[in-house]
Parts: sequence; C-alpha cells; structure tokens
Amino acid sequence: MDGPQQILRAIAAGVVGNPDVGLARLQPIVDRGPGATYNLLCVLAEAASHIAREGQQPSDWFAIEVREPDGRGASTDVLSPPVRFAVQFVTAWANRDRGTAYDLFLGIAEHAERTRSSDLAVGIQAVYEMAVITAREVAQRDPRQR
Repeated sequence: MDGPQQILRAIAAGVVGNPDVGLARLQPIVDRGPGATYNLLCVLAEAASHIAREGQQPSDWFAIEVREPDGRGASTDVLSPPVRFAVQFVTAWANRDRGTAYDLFLGIAEHAERTRSSDLAVGIQAVYEMAVITAREVAQRDPRQR
C-alpha cells in the first residue's frame, strides 16, 4: 500500500474509533525516515486544516488561540512541546507557510533524536488526532456539503 492510501486508511480508522489501528498504519511511513515523516505530517496537516481553509481568501491567515481553563488567553508556552509543535505546524501549513512548517519539523525531529524523547511521536499523534477530528466532522455533513 502506498503512502497516501496508508494515510487515508489511517485517518478512516480513527474516524470509526480505532485510532491505535490508524497510528499503527502510519508507523511504516515514519520508519522510512525524516523525509517520509515530514511528508506524512504535511498530508495530516492538510486534512486537519481542511474545514478551516474552506472559503479561505488569499489574504486570510490563521493564528493560534490558547485559553486557560478559566477562559483567559494564554501563550502557546503553556502547551507541552509536542502539542505546541502540532498546533504550530498545522497553523503554518494552513497559512501555506511551508518554510515555517519545515523548520518546526526539523526542530522537533532533531530535539527528539538528540534527547531520545518521544516528542516527535507525540507530535505526530496530535496532528493525526486533529486530522481525524476534521475528517469526522466532514463525514457527518450532508453529502451535498462535502
């Protein structure tokens, strides 16, 4: 099975309630190395930002809004590094800022390799979960609105 089909099947598994199966389907792509992992994240970010980008005008851009539990605004610094990576990566991708998306990927990938942390894996999972949520919303729409 090729990469795009694997990714679509992984997202579909998440939509029907089997995210562990979906993530397992993505692992062979990650195992191919950094280039394939970056491409995977790009496809997931495209899926995750689909609804936000509908009707987007060329001058539109997206920002990240973080809230404390009491509703007050907060900095992305309150997020764990992998979650911060995920929201920043998807936002950069939605803004079509490929350079920032790539730099974010390099930063977390190099950090994860250097420290032997799971931050990249957790970041991939967060972007995957965002794609699943978006796909679930699209699937629940009236077919004429898709």
